[in-house]
Amino acid sequence: MCYLSPVAVAVAAVAALLAMDSPVVSATKHSHSHWAMTRLTFEDLKYFAELGCLLEFEASLIMPIMHFVHGETPTDPRVLVKSMKALGAENCFISSDLGQIYSPLPVEGMRSYVAMLLQCGMTADEIRVMFHHNPARIARLD
Repeated sequence: MCYLSPVAVAVAAVAALLAMDSPVVSATKHSHSHWAMTRLTFEDLKYFAELGCLLEFEASLIMPIMHFVHGETPTDPRVLVKSMKALGAENCFISSDLGQIYSPLPVEGMRSYVAMLLQCGMTADEIRVMFHHNPARIARLD
């Protein structure tokens, strides 16, 4: 197990347990779940999903800004789709993490991201769950 995983797992476990009894928090999320800098394994992500966490997959992961800003190679969208499918759309949400001066505008970035996810095998229903339903759960709007 990598250096960050034990800490991340402990934090997620506590947050998930707190979320179960909290009238304010309806879902726990894990941000930047697929970034190399987090050093999380797929097994870590599966464990978080089992705890009830929603896992974030950002559009910025597939953009050239990953190399420019973070020194990471942009992720192949097929890799993200494989992870999303294996974890289940009900355990994931998508966001842009864009809008910085050197990145695409969030709306344009999300439009491209959704198109790539669809092209790589996600269904319109899965996108709807990850882009509308699950964020609404986080914000307690469901």
